[in-house]
Amino acid sequence: MPGASSACLALKCAVFAVLVIALADPWASMRMQKLAVTVLLDTSASMPRESLLHGEAMLRDLVRKNSGASLRLITFADAPIFVLCPSKRTR
Repeated sequence: MPGASSACLALKCAVFAVLVIALADPWASMRMQKLAVTVLLDTSASMPRESLLHGEAMLRDLVRKNSGASLRLITFADAPIFVLCPSKRTR
């Protein structure tokens, strides 16, 4: 086939070009957005236990989803307490 040799040559040139580009270690700056989420949880004695359990479950779900967001928890009853939530990345 007369066209097979030109197709083979084109394929070899394409592979060579891809290898050269890969070896050149190209990079591009990408815009990155960071997200921070702060959860406020009222832990005073007036809060029903079910509400506290529901709030804790929601926070665990946020950690489990591992969205890359920086999670913080602020509990308050008499005085606010700041807690940095652990990320799921600690495997």
